[in-house]
Amino acid sequence: MGKTKKNSNYQTPKKEAARLLLEAEEKRTKRKKIILAIGIPVVAIALIVTIILSIVLGWFKPKENEVTYIATIIFGEYEGVEDEDGKPINAVVEIELYGNAAPITVANFVKLCNEKYYDGTYFHRYVKNFVLQGGDGDGTVDGNTNGVDAIKGEFSANGVENNIKHERGTISMARTPYDMNSASSQFFIVLETSESNTKSLDGNYAAFGKVRSGMKYIDMMCANCPVSDLIPDYQAPRILSLFVETPEEYAKRTADV
Repeated sequence: MGKTKKNSNYQTPKKEAARLLLEAEEKRTKRKKIILAIGIPVVAIALIVTIILSIVLGWFKPKENEVTYIATIIFGEYEGVEDEDGKPINAVVEIELYGNAAPITVANFVKLCNEKYYDGTYFHRYVKNFVLQGGDGDGTVDGNTNGVDAIKGEFSANGVENNIKHERGTISMARTPYDMNSASSQFFIVLETSESNTKSLDGNYAAFGKVRSGMKYIDMMCANCPVSDLIPDYQAPRILSLFVETPEEYAKRTADV
Protein backbone atom coordinates (compact mmCIF):
# COMPACT_ATOMS: atom_id res chain seq x y z
CA MET A 1 0.00 0.00 0.00
CA GLY A 2 1.09 3.54 -0.64
CA LYS A 3 1.69 6.10 2.07
CA THR A 4 -1.34 8.15 3.21
CA LYS A 5 -0.88 11.82 2.61
CA LYS A 6 -1.37 14.14 5.58
CA ASN A 7 -4.28 16.61 5.48
CA SER A 8 -2.94 20.08 4.69
CA ASN A 9 -4.95 21.45 7.64
CA TYR A 10 -3.59 18.93 10.00
CA GLN A 11 -1.75 20.23 13.06
CA THR A 12 -0.05 18.45 15.85
CA PRO A 13 -2.12 17.94 19.02
CA LYS A 14 -0.15 20.65 20.79
CA LYS A 15 -0.75 23.20 18.06
CA GLU A 16 -4.40 22.18 17.77
CA ALA A 17 -4.91 22.77 21.52
CA ALA A 18 -3.28 26.17 21.25
CA ARG A 19 -5.52 27.04 18.30
CA LEU A 20 -8.63 26.04 20.18
CA LEU A 21 -7.59 28.09 23.19
CA LEU A 22 -6.97 31.11 20.98
CA GLU A 23 -10.39 30.73 19.36
CA ALA A 24 -12.04 30.48 22.78
CA GLU A 25 -10.22 33.59 23.98
CA GLU A 26 -11.27 35.50 20.87
CA LYS A 27 -14.89 34.50 21.45
CA ARG A 28 -14.71 35.63 25.08
CA THR A 29 -13.19 38.97 24.05
CA LYS A 30 -15.92 39.43 21.46
CA ARG A 31 -18.64 38.65 24.03
CA LYS A 32 -17.12 41.15 26.47
CA LYS A 33 -17.14 43.86 23.79
CA ILE A 34 -20.79 43.11 23.01
CA ILE A 35 -21.73 43.16 26.70
CA LEU A 36 -19.90 46.44 27.26
CA ALA A 37 -21.41 47.97 24.14
CA ILE A 38 -24.89 47.09 25.33
CA GLY A 39 -24.37 47.22 29.10
CA ILE A 40 -22.88 50.71 29.51
CA PRO A 41 -25.78 52.49 27.79
CA VAL A 42 -28.29 50.36 29.71
CA VAL A 43 -26.63 51.19 33.05
CA ALA A 44 -26.45 54.87 32.12
CA ILE A 45 -30.13 54.93 31.18
CA ALA A 46 -31.05 53.09 34.39
CA LEU A 47 -29.06 55.60 36.45
CA ILE A 48 -30.75 58.55 34.75
CA VAL A 49 -34.18 57.00 35.28
CA THR A 50 -33.33 56.36 38.95
CA ILE A 51 -32.28 59.98 39.49
CA ILE A 52 -35.43 61.27 37.79
CA LEU A 53 -37.62 58.97 39.86
CA SER A 54 -35.82 59.91 43.06
CA ILE A 55 -36.50 63.57 42.40
CA VAL A 56 -40.12 63.03 41.38
CA LEU A 57 -40.91 60.63 44.21
CA GLY A 58 -38.86 62.50 46.81
CA TRP A 59 -36.47 59.67 47.63
CA PHE A 60 -33.69 62.14 48.36
CA LYS A 61 -35.46 64.27 50.93
CA PRO A 62 -33.37 66.63 53.08
CA LYS A 63 -32.49 65.17 56.44
CA GLU A 64 -35.11 66.11 58.98
CA ASN A 65 -33.96 68.24 61.87
CA GLU A 66 -33.34 66.30 65.06
CA VAL A 67 -35.47 67.20 68.07
CA THR A 68 -32.92 67.65 70.83
CA TYR A 69 -35.21 69.37 73.35
CA ILE A 70 -38.89 70.12 73.84
CA ALA A 71 -39.75 73.47 75.40
CA THR A 72 -43.05 73.93 77.22
CA ILE A 73 -44.56 77.37 77.81
CA ILE A 74 -47.28 77.71 80.43
CA PHE A 75 -49.14 81.01 80.15
CA GLY A 76 -51.14 82.91 82.68
CA GLU A 77 -54.84 83.27 81.96
CA TYR A 78 -55.40 85.64 79.08
CA GLU A 79 -58.51 87.21 77.64
CA GLY A 80 -59.97 85.10 74.86
CA VAL A 81 -57.92 81.99 75.65
CA GLU A 82 -60.47 79.33 76.48
CA ASP A 83 -61.04 75.60 76.33
CA GLU A 84 -63.69 73.94 74.18
CA ASP A 85 -66.31 74.71 76.85
CA GLY A 86 -65.48 78.41 76.81
CA LYS A 87 -63.72 78.38 80.19
CA PRO A 88 -60.53 80.44 80.74
CA ILE A 89 -57.42 78.26 80.84
CA ASN A 90 -53.69 78.49 81.31
CA ALA A 91 -52.59 77.84 77.74
CA VAL A 92 -49.79 75.35 77.16
CA VAL A 93 -47.60 75.62 74.07
CA GLU A 94 -44.99 72.99 73.24
CA ILE A 95 -42.03 73.73 70.97
CA GLU A 96 -39.51 71.38 69.35
CA LEU A 97 -35.93 72.63 69.46
CA TYR A 98 -33.46 71.56 66.77
CA GLY A 99 -29.98 71.55 68.25
CA ASN A 100 -28.39 70.11 65.13
CA ALA A 101 -29.49 73.10 63.02
CA ALA A 102 -28.72 75.85 65.54
CA PRO A 103 -26.55 74.43 68.35
CA ILE A 104 -25.40 77.76 69.84
CA THR A 105 -28.91 79.21 69.83
CA VAL A 106 -30.51 76.12 71.35
CA ALA A 107 -27.80 75.83 74.03
CA ASN A 108 -28.33 79.48 74.99
CA PHE A 109 -32.11 79.07 75.12
CA VAL A 110 -31.88 75.89 77.19
CA LYS A 111 -29.49 77.60 79.61
CA LEU A 112 -31.88 80.52 80.11
CA CYS A 113 -34.82 78.17 80.60
CA ASN A 114 -32.93 76.15 83.20
CA GLU A 115 -32.09 79.39 85.00
CA LYS A 116 -35.84 80.24 84.94
CA TYR A 117 -34.96 83.45 83.16
CA TYR A 118 -38.22 83.50 81.19
CA ASP A 119 -40.55 82.74 84.10
CA GLY A 120 -42.73 85.78 84.75
CA THR A 121 -41.76 87.56 81.52
CA TYR A 122 -44.13 88.73 78.78
CA PHE A 123 -44.66 88.53 75.06
CA HIS A 124 -44.22 92.24 74.58
CA ARG A 125 -44.44 92.73 70.80
CA TYR A 126 -47.09 91.72 68.27
CA VAL A 127 -47.17 92.40 64.55
CA LYS A 128 -50.29 91.12 62.82
CA ASN A 129 -49.72 88.17 60.45
CA PHE A 130 -46.01 88.38 61.24
CA VAL A 131 -44.64 87.64 64.72
CA LEU A 132 -45.35 87.49 68.43
CA GLN A 133 -42.16 88.33 70.33
CA GLY A 134 -41.11 87.66 73.91
CA GLY A 135 -38.11 86.96 76.10
CA ASP A 136 -37.64 90.44 77.61
CA GLY A 137 -36.10 89.68 80.98
CA ASP A 138 -36.45 92.98 82.85
CA GLY A 139 -40.23 92.87 83.12
CA THR A 140 -40.83 96.30 81.63
CA VAL A 141 -42.20 94.96 78.30
CA ASP A 142 -40.17 97.61 76.47
CA GLY A 143 -38.25 95.17 74.30
CA ASN A 144 -34.90 95.68 76.02
CA THR A 145 -32.79 92.75 77.18
CA ASN A 146 -31.42 92.64 80.68
CA GLY A 147 -28.09 91.07 81.57
CA VAL A 148 -27.77 88.34 78.91
CA ASP A 149 -24.68 88.01 76.74
CA ALA A 150 -25.15 88.13 72.97
CA ILE A 151 -24.53 85.02 70.86
CA LYS A 152 -23.45 84.33 67.30
CA GLY A 153 -26.29 84.58 64.77
CA GLU A 154 -26.77 81.16 63.20
CA PHE A 155 -28.11 82.01 59.73
CA SER A 156 -26.74 82.13 56.20
CA ALA A 157 -26.26 85.91 56.02
CA ASN A 158 -23.83 85.44 58.91
CA GLY A 159 -22.02 82.53 57.28
CA VAL A 160 -23.86 79.73 59.11
CA GLU A 161 -25.95 77.06 57.39
CA ASN A 162 -29.44 76.78 58.90
CA ASN A 163 -32.17 74.98 56.97
CA ILE A 164 -35.12 75.82 59.24
CA LYS A 165 -37.70 77.81 57.29
CA HIS A 166 -39.56 80.72 58.86
CA GLU A 167 -43.06 79.30 58.54
CA ARG A 168 -46.11 79.42 60.76
CA GLY A 169 -45.05 78.18 64.19
CA THR A 170 -41.30 78.64 63.73
CA ILE A 171 -39.45 80.01 66.77
CA SER A 172 -36.49 82.26 66.01
CA MET A 173 -34.17 84.70 67.74
CA ALA A 174 -34.75 88.44 67.69
CA ARG A 175 -31.79 90.76 67.21
CA THR A 176 -30.96 94.37 66.45
CA PRO A 177 -31.17 95.30 62.74
CA TYR A 178 -27.50 96.21 62.30
CA ASP A 179 -25.70 93.54 64.36
CA MET A 180 -25.95 89.92 63.24
CA ASN A 181 -24.46 88.74 66.54
CA SER A 182 -26.74 90.69 68.88
CA ALA A 183 -29.35 88.01 69.76
CA SER A 184 -29.44 87.15 73.44
CA SER A 185 -32.73 86.21 75.11
CA GLN A 186 -35.55 87.57 72.99
CA PHE A 187 -37.30 85.28 70.55
CA PHE A 188 -40.35 85.36 68.32
CA ILE A 189 -42.94 82.95 66.97
CA VAL A 190 -43.87 83.29 63.30
CA LEU A 191 -47.64 83.68 62.93
CA GLU A 192 -48.15 83.07 59.22
CA THR A 193 -46.47 81.26 56.35
CA SER A 194 -46.11 83.81 53.57
CA GLU A 195 -43.70 84.75 50.83
CA SER A 196 -42.98 88.11 52.42
CA ASN A 197 -42.29 86.59 55.85
CA THR A 198 -40.04 83.93 54.38
CA LYS A 199 -38.15 86.43 52.26
CA SER A 200 -37.52 88.84 55.12
CA LEU A 201 -36.62 86.25 57.77
CA ASP A 202 -35.01 83.22 56.10
CA GLY A 203 -31.25 83.51 56.14
CA ASN A 204 -31.38 86.64 58.30
CA TYR A 205 -32.54 85.32 61.67
CA ALA A 206 -31.62 82.24 63.66
CA ALA A 207 -34.60 79.90 63.58
CA PHE A 208 -34.15 77.09 66.09
CA GLY A 209 -37.44 75.23 66.50
CA LYS A 210 -41.14 74.91 65.73
CA VAL A 211 -44.37 74.81 67.72
CA ARG A 212 -45.57 71.23 67.91
CA SER A 213 -48.81 71.91 69.80
CA GLY A 214 -50.77 74.87 71.13
CA MET A 215 -50.50 77.23 68.15
CA LYS A 216 -54.23 77.76 68.43
CA TYR A 217 -53.65 79.44 71.80
CA ILE A 218 -51.10 81.78 70.24
CA ASP A 219 -53.81 82.72 67.72
CA MET A 220 -56.27 83.37 70.54
CA MET A 221 -53.81 85.68 72.29
CA CYS A 222 -53.02 87.55 69.10
CA ALA A 223 -56.70 88.06 68.43
CA ASN A 224 -56.84 90.12 71.64
CA CYS A 225 -53.55 92.00 71.18
CA PRO A 226 -53.65 95.53 69.79
CA VAL A 227 -52.49 95.80 66.20
CA SER A 228 -49.31 97.66 66.98
CA ASP A 229 -45.68 97.09 67.87
CA LEU A 230 -45.13 97.06 71.64
CA ILE A 231 -48.04 95.70 73.64
CA PRO A 232 -49.19 97.69 76.69
CA ASP A 233 -48.27 95.77 79.83
CA TYR A 234 -51.89 95.19 80.83
CA GLN A 235 -52.50 93.42 77.49
CA ALA A 236 -49.27 91.44 77.23
CA PRO A 237 -49.45 87.61 77.44
CA ARG A 238 -47.48 86.50 80.51
CA ILE A 239 -45.26 83.41 80.75
CA LEU A 240 -45.75 81.64 84.06
CA SER A 241 -43.17 78.98 83.27
CA LEU A 242 -40.92 78.02 80.37
CA PHE A 243 -38.97 74.79 80.83
CA VAL A 244 -37.13 72.35 78.58
CA GLU A 245 -36.80 68.56 78.52
CA THR A 246 -35.00 66.04 76.39
CA PRO A 247 -37.32 63.91 74.23
CA GLU A 248 -36.75 61.03 76.67
CA GLU A 249 -37.64 63.18 79.69
CA TYR A 250 -40.70 64.53 77.90
CA ALA A 251 -41.88 61.03 76.93
CA LYS A 252 -41.51 59.80 80.51
CA ARG A 253 -43.35 62.79 81.99
CA THR A 254 -46.24 62.66 79.56
CA ALA A 255 -46.54 58.89 79.85
CA ASP A 256 -47.03 59.28 83.60
CA VAL A 257 -49.89 61.74 83.14
